[in-house]
Amino acid sequence: MRNYKLVVGLYIIFIIIHKLYSENINLPELISPAKEEIINTITPKFKWQKVENADYYNIAIYLDYSCTNKLLESKPYPKSTKWKVPKNYLQDGKMYYWRISAHNINGWTKPSEVRIFTVMMKTNLNSKKDKINLAVAEFSGKNVSQADASIIADFLRTEFVSAGLYNVVEKANMDKILAEASFQQSGCTTSECAVQIGKILNVQKMIVGVLSKLEGVYHITASIVDVETGKIENSKNVQCQEASELVNASSDLVGILTGTRGQDRKSIKYEKSSNNKFGIGLGNPYISLILNLSKRFIFEPRYARSFEEDWNIYLSGGRIYYNIVLDNKMILYVAGEWYYITYNGPIKENSLQSDEGKGTMPGLYFGIVYNISKKLAINIDAGSSYINLNKGDVDGFEWIANTGIRFYLF
Repeated sequence: MRNYKLVVGLYIIFIIIHKLYSENINLPELISPAKEEIINTITPKFKWQKVENADYYNIAIYLDYSCTNKLLESKPYPKSTKWKVPKNYLQDGKMYYWRISAHNINGWTKPSEVRIFTVMMKTNLNSKKDKINLAVAEFSGKNVSQADASIIADFLRTEFVSAGLYNVVEKANMDKILAEASFQQSGCTTSECAVQIGKILNVQKMIVGVLSKLEGVYHITASIVDVETGKIENSKNVQCQEASELVNASSDLVGILTGTRGQDRKSIKYEKSSNNKFGIGLGNPYISLILNLSKRFIFEPRYARSFEEDWNIYLSGGRIYYNIVLDNKMILYVAGEWYYITYNGPIKENSLQSDEGKGTMPGLYFGIVYNISKKLAINIDAGSSYINLNKGDVDGFEWIANTGIRFYLF
């Protein structure tokens, strides 16, 4: 029976790995709209590189960088590498985010990179003459890399363009002008520095700020400086706990600075994004608790009761998992386990006399967790356990295959 379970378990593992990794296809490479491109039509044509072995594609447009608020997707799915956005979806003066997935016989690929584009019609472009010129200086970083701080400045620059209230100097033009003036900017945080840069760039307003990290919390602080007077007109701060939330935090910060969103709030705090931390496991014949210690390590205390003919076997112990490969749908892991065993049963068949004993059972297993949904997963593994009892002749290695279900509560 144990050999049969082992064969079935290994076969299922092989099928899942083959399904997920055979005929693998590359992620789509986006062509247009280009990164942070400003387009003057509400029906743009999207283009991307052809993906080998792909049957068709799905283009999705979102209202946020984290791609949680979907505006539109390309149905029916196009088979070519071009797709035109239908009317009545995009709006003038708005910023959008898009990405593509490719499909083949094994399903959908992961989404491509996220691209940002802004719709700015000609009438809106002509109104630039009436707008104030603004530039965003390089942010400085505290307890973060300068590269990360520079990315935040890019986020803010894009959000100011989307707000449509200013003529925003592009970063490439800003770097070129400052280089010609032999001005080195590496994290401009003071009003004096802002005035210097602003005069060189010939703008009326400058944005300066800092990205910092303290006790695991990101802080973005930005100020609007009037170049003519050197006065700080407005200064605000937002906070978040995950790097993935920095885009949305930057968007809210621009909304606060420009008065288009949450003007009465001096600081916005983002709750840490939720991951599955606790759940219940059910298998044959065990029940367990699932405790996610981190992305890589999981602790699972287990209790099991097994019936072998007329014998009652009780196992209490647990497992420590190490996740080797992490994916949205599948996790490959290695697990070490240890059980304390107690048992009792008749000495002979149909005998009224009974015997009892105890022992231990350490083991090592390799397996897969397949995530059916955010709250439900199945796990399959196979490996070997060493059964060590204080009585009898059952000691030795046993090859065992296991299947189970995980229900995540939060």
